Amino acid sequence: MNIDLLVNISRLFIPLIAIIGVFIAWQNFYTNREKIRLDLYDRRFKIYDTIISSLYESIYGAEDFTREEYSRFFTACDEANFLLPDAVCKNIDIARELMHECRNKRISLKFHEKHEKQEDKITSIKNRIMEIESEIENFHPKITSSFKEVLKFEKF
Repeated sequence: MNIDLLVNISRLFIPLIAIIGVFIAWQNFYTNREKIRLDLYDRRFKIYDTIISSLYESIYGAEDFTREEYSRFFTACDEANFLLPDAVCKNIDIARELMHECRNKRISLKFHEKHEKQEDKITSIKNRIMEIESEIENFHPKITSSFKEVLKFEKF
């Protein structure tokens, strides 16, 4: 009779163990979902930080924006295509075009200053570089506002 009593008591623990198992599974699901959300936020913020710092470095930094800095910027722009909505990517593409044009104008300026010494051409290129830099500076609020939606984090 002791064995029958133990079997009946153990049957009562089966639903309890099942409920505990479901609770643990739900906690794991919730924790993993939040981790994925945090990881995505971190990656998106890294893209934002790289793009914004590159834009400002190209304007206010040294005249020579190195290949590594351009590479880091363009890599962040490419990564954005996989992690961000199309509306944000369109603004990133505009920033990419501005940076690309600015870089090409700076290369052209160096060439003309070194080889061709045409003051009117050099002045024209310098003026265009200043215009592009102004466009980049004015573009900052637009790109920041487009990132605001994907970088909202309401659970902190």
